[in-house]
Amino acid sequence: MSSYRKGYLFERKVVEILKSFGFYVVRSAGSHGVFDVIGIKHGLVIGVQCKVNRNPTRDEMKAMANAYHDFGIFPIAAVRKKRNIFWINVLTGDVANDLRVLLDNR
Repeated sequence: MSSYRKGYLFERKVVEILKSFGFYVVRSAGSHGVFDVIGIKHGLVIGVQCKVNRNPTRDEMKAMANAYHDFGIFPIAAVRKKRNIFWINVLTGDVANDLRVLLDNR
């Protein structure tokens, strides 16, 4: 399976997770922007960058943090490694296996 296909499937998984938590979700397909997925719920806007088998680069983390400071988008990196998903709060560096932990502690 190509890395593009793996990334696409992981983004779809993240969309479904956010929807299951009650977020309105938009996948930014092929935009090459800061975030792959945007979730909105009761005034909270989260931006998620999805990565398969690697963490975001320092420059990607900085761009996500800038989106928080410029637009108030809460930045999260979703990293899939060996079928496990890790959620990273870009602002604090906190890592959790459950997205709700990061959202509750923001």
